[in-house]
Amino acid sequence: MSDFIYKWERYWCPKGATYQTDGLGYSSAPSRYNANTLAFDQIAEARCLILLGEPGMGKSFVLEDEQRNAEMVARAKGDAANLVDLRQYGTGDEVRQALFRNPCFLRWDSGEHHLETYIDSLDECRLRVETVASLLVDELKNYLAERLSLRLACRTADWSYLLERGLRKQWGENAVKVYELIPLTREDVAEAARVNSLDADRFLRDVESRSVVPLATRPTTLRMLLRIYKREGTLPATQAELYRQGCLELCAETNESRLDSGRTGAYTAEQRMIVAARIAAAMMFSQRAAVWKGANRSSAESEDVILSELRGGRETAQGEHFSVSDAALREALGTGLFAARTGADRMGWAHATYGEFLATWYLVEHGVTLEQAMSLIAHPDDPEQKIVPQMYETVAWLAAMMPEVFGRVLQTDPKVLLRVDEAAVGSADRAALTVALLNMYDEGSVHDDWESHAQYRKLSHPALHSQLEPFVRDKGKNIIVRRVAIEIAEVCKVGELQGDLADIALDANEPLAVRVSAAGAVSEIGNSATRGTINLTSRTDRTDERK
Repeated sequence: MSDFIYKWERYWCPKGATYQTDGLGYSSAPSRYNANTLAFDQIAEARCLILLGEPGMGKSFVLEDEQRNAEMVARAKGDAANLVDLRQYGTGDEVRQALFRNPCFLRWDSGEHHLETYIDSLDECRLRVETVASLLVDELKNYLAERLSLRLACRTADWSYLLERGLRKQWGENAVKVYELIPLTREDVAEAARVNSLDADRFLRDVESRSVVPLATRPTTLRMLLRIYKREGTLPATQAELYRQGCLELCAETNESRLDSGRTGAYTAEQRMIVAARIAAAMMFSQRAAVWKGANRSSAESEDVILSELRGGRETAQGEHFSVSDAALREALGTGLFAARTGADRMGWAHATYGEFLATWYLVEHGVTLEQAMSLIAHPDDPEQKIVPQMYETVAWLAAMMPEVFGRVLQTDPKVLLRVDEAAVGSADRAALTVALLNMYDEGSVHDDWESHAQYRKLSHPALHSQLEPFVRDKGKNIIVRRVAIEIAEVCKVGELQGDLADIALDANEPLAVRVSAAGAVSEIGNSATRGTINLTSRTDRTDERK
């Protein structure tokens, strides 16, 4: 998206920490209730800042902006701030010359003022100068740290912990801070839509209705969404297709200097994606939280997948077979799909939905059978084949991409299917799911909750009113199933039932909970005449009470 300039204020969080998101999944701005999300000026006091981020997250743009701001402040105080981009240097001598022999640095070395040095593209430099980390450690020992501040930017997966240890040894533990650039806020995405001459509100509605906020909050995949939207006037109908395109985009090299120099890695985006999907399957179906990529296995956590155990065998991308080597695995981990976890050599998903989608896509790509799929997602000792709770989101992807899984889960755990992408479910399946849910609520075998309420919109289909009417009107049904039926009618805007709902709301013999639900539904889906009936009756009741 380098063609446009966006007025984004980007935020950072401590490496491995959890940053706060809003109810839709966008990053939240800093606040006293959101301590891990920080503006740059909140972290700028650190003498040595290590600034990490996923590929394509916009680190270089942020670094350039912050260096310009720092330079203006420094000039006013008689200090200095400079930016050194290491991407163009191919030898250790060139790196030394660029960092420690440039005029700005030499003036500082011979003077008494403070210097704030921004160093970008450390990861790219390491592709050509493998010893750059030790070079920096050795050179920095020759200079006083008291008058020097460093800001080093690097891709998360490529950060050198040798360099970090060296910096901490020189400046002290408390002087070195490590932060990661977090995804975009909702206003950031809206700003990008406006700059691209799109209706921002409509674009956001489409993004949110398709549940692809995690793609919109990464600059690389946001660019893809904007490009599709400008060309087609809409987004692809299914969430799965959007995620397939988005994950592939995150696996592609988008850095212009790497593309120009041909240093794009040994594997294609398609190959990286199938390898990432292998990692996803191993993590999701063994319920592991991170990947350990270090040499010392004994340092791995019990919840880690050991990267070396995933190598071997072959995968297929674009019809061509290739071996899954350590290099292939590490290139996959270096894509925008992954982010750092607490610890030197641990990586996890940049967003959980990437792993859930890719694990499912991997099964589909490898043609697993229904029984094989069920063995991975159901309780092994449960004769009813109830779904393992940790698998709910993965099952939602699987049911959308494998109709036979939808049919099987419908018989055993229908509530899980409320998570399925609504664009992937036809009217017949929605009708079958409605029946299954109402019967389970009627039997008292499941409980209603607010999360389910928000998903009831996925049940909308032409004959919904005829399915709901018996449960809405029958006083012999339990209160829970009647309230659920009313809630579905409200969420799906089933106007055919507004008269029945008004009658229930006004019936003093109905349970209070059912009357309240019915009145609320009428206020949302009733026409003016029906709403007026309830309001008029309520006013009459109050008048009678005063008498």
